Amino acid sequence: MDEQGVSDSLANAQEQINDLDDPNLMEAIDDFNARFPADILEELNTLDVEELFSPPITTDYDDSPWIGQWSRFTELVPRADTDVKTQIDRYGREFLNILDFRRFFAEIIERKGWHRIEPSDDVLGSENMKLAKATVISLQEEVNNFLSNPNVQINFNERTRLQQWHRQLQNQYINQPMELVQVMLTMLRKEQSILIFAANRKEEASTITKQESQVERIQTIMNEISQLESSLQDSSQRLDRLHTEFQQLQIYTSGNIKALDAYNVQTLSSTDAKTYNYLCKLRESIINNKQLLVKAHQEQMRQQFQKLVLQIKQEILHWQRMQACANNGRTFPTTCDINHLEDCCNPLSKLLTKSLEQLVRLLHLEVDTVANESHMISVIEGLRQQYEDVTKDLIENTLVLEKQPPQVLMKDKKFVCQLRHLAGDGLSSHQFRFDTQVWLINMETARTLMEGDHIREIKPSGRIVNNTAKADFSDQTKQLLVHMRNMSLQMRQRGDRGRADCVAEEKFCMVFRSFISLRFPSNSEYNVVAQTMSLPIVVISHGKQEADAQATIFWDNAFSEQSRRPFEVTDTVPWHLLLSELDCLWKKNCREGPGSSPVRGLDDSARKYLTHKFLGRDDAASIVNVTWKQFNRDNLSGMGFTFWKWFFMVMELCSSVHVKKYWNAGLIKGFISKAACHILLKQRQLGTFLFRFSDSNLGAVSISCHTYNVNSGLEEVGHLEPDTISKLKSRSLPDIVKDLKFLHFLYPDLPKNSVFQSYYTPAPETGDYWRKENQQVVICGRSNFVEGNHSAESPSNGSALMSPGLPNVNDIQSAHGNTNQINDME
Repeated sequence: MDEQGVSDSLANAQEQINDLDDPNLMEAIDDFNARFPADILEELNTLDVEELFSPPITTDYDDSPWIGQWSRFTELVPRADTDVKTQIDRYGREFLNILDFRRFFAEIIERKGWHRIEPSDDVLGSENMKLAKATVISLQEEVNNFLSNPNVQINFNERTRLQQWHRQLQNQYINQPMELVQVMLTMLRKEQSILIFAANRKEEASTITKQESQVERIQTIMNEISQLESSLQDSSQRLDRLHTEFQQLQIYTSGNIKALDAYNVQTLSSTDAKTYNYLCKLRESIINNKQLLVKAHQEQMRQQFQKLVLQIKQEILHWQRMQACANNGRTFPTTCDINHLEDCCNPLSKLLTKSLEQLVRLLHLEVDTVANESHMISVIEGLRQQYEDVTKDLIENTLVLEKQPPQVLMKDKKFVCQLRHLAGDGLSSHQFRFDTQVWLINMETARTLMEGDHIREIKPSGRIVNNTAKADFSDQTKQLLVHMRNMSLQMRQRGDRGRADCVAEEKFCMVFRSFISLRFPSNSEYNVVAQTMSLPIVVISHGKQEADAQATIFWDNAFSEQSRRPFEVTDTVPWHLLLSELDCLWKKNCREGPGSSPVRGLDDSARKYLTHKFLGRDDAASIVNVTWKQFNRDNLSGMGFTFWKWFFMVMELCSSVHVKKYWNAGLIKGFISKAACHILLKQRQLGTFLFRFSDSNLGAVSISCHTYNVNSGLEEVGHLEPDTISKLKSRSLPDIVKDLKFLHFLYPDLPKNSVFQSYYTPAPETGDYWRKENQQVVICGRSNFVEGNHSAESPSNGSALMSPGLPNVNDIQSAHGNTNQINDME
């Protein structure tokens, strides 16, 4: 059967199979099987049917955060200062083999959905994996079209490198698409960090704090590493000359240098004496230069290494503290990313290896007397041990959690982590795929570990499923990563502690240990345990505990110190600082994707409202201290919940897809009391309304409006029943506004249709069918606030008033013939 016949038969059979009402379905299947040989059917069975018939996957996105980055990056290069150029040069060396691809396909690369892919999710069939594979295929086609285009003018070397890259796409990345995602994300983030670094250096001196920023401290460390590298290079050259002289001396003495001590100069001829004196001077020169090199290591380089390792450890602690701040939404523009720290650790570890190699070479230069050589050997061995200790210290303390576990962790729910060893490439520790294990520990165990008591057997507070993983080294990114996937926590019931919220205040953390084998130039081997801890974790067993658990984590992330005993945190903080942290958290949760409206935080009116709710006063700038007990233990006055519970539920509402875009667009007033609503709306024309967050209903938004009450004959400000997320899932805020005819103007005076028109849900297409209509009657028995009793116009405006009282049931039934049920309206 030819290809066209196969294609036609496939189409015909598929058409019949799709029509499930066709009585000849089984005949179509039998006919399909009969017309194809067994080998073809077997091959068809191996195809992914879902992939064959699923719609094409979109790989290009206009909201990509990388769009235009290459253009900005290339503009930066000619005007970069020395420090920025150093980073650009390092970037060029790191991504040398894909720079041509980056340059020729800049716009194409930047529009791909790298930001939508989670590289650690490499499970076959997952959405991340599908998008990654589709992206590789798309790039492969782009490169192929580019290379086959006769109008493209590129030189031979560029074409060769692009062809190599095309083959790599075909042979490697098509099977391992997540490797390409990791490479591209690393490259794009490196460019981004260089651009941020360059921008920070151009800030005015007045905007830079007096305290040295982390960017500046890291740059200082990198400069000191460069100086140390120059010193080691100089000592290496001197050592090469020493070895040349040493070999020359061995040749003259037939390998027995110490025989020079046995000669009697007086018995030598003048020629031999001259040679003897030359050899003695050469020997003395070697001894002196050897001592100078050892002294340089002993008095200068050793101390520099120790100082740099200590500084790096401090910067890692600072970076970890910034991770906690970032989880609350607080970011610092002068904070370095993890790549900057890695750019310090890898070169430093390589220099330590070079120093150890120099010491081994110095040990082989035995030219002095036995007594002197014995002393020199002991000095060099002591230096070697110190260097190896510094190296072990660096390896033990440069394991970091790049992706933290959830800080509020639900038992039995799957989660992932990602670790990175910042010095893995420098010491080639990736040659041995070491194991990493993780345990959940309580506060007492964490304190014991922090105080230096390295417990051999950790007593965990729960069992983590899939708690072991092996390290993976990427030749492209030069990163040593540990992906820990599909983990879950199993934990026993923690018993009755008097109050349920005590469980949500108990902090744990995860401790990660990597078991790394090291081999030094001296052939000495060590098994090093690199260890790091996660941020504090609160373990919960059901959703009712989440708000209290989030309060514990929020307070800890906001107000803990960089150096502390686990997990100490102050109990009292200034109110204005707490307000600032709440603003950061609010912005983080309510932020939309790239290209959307800017996130709207807590403005002055919102802060004034929150201050009054928490403190009972309106002055948001009040210098007053508040406690954790006030924040999330004591209920608000007259309410059955705490300040945090109210704020958290409002934030959850506002960060939902049902409210977020309206909040960021400025359509929701939100933080305003009923009394303030009354004052504002009374001053506006009838039909004016606004949205406010309910004081008494958690996580709910209400509509307050200025209307005319037909029954009383008075204008009044009323408040509709609040809507929660569950209600807004069935009817959006704009559609609710559209339904209520007595709402005309969004405060202060915006016609509602001009504001909400673009948000209204379009009427469904009915085709040739007649449309059925349903009407929902909202009854507010206690307040008598129903649309039939209210109007946006008063009698003074000459408008026809609606009849007082509730709508007539028969009228509703005759107007809307599909009313299924009329609620009891008494």
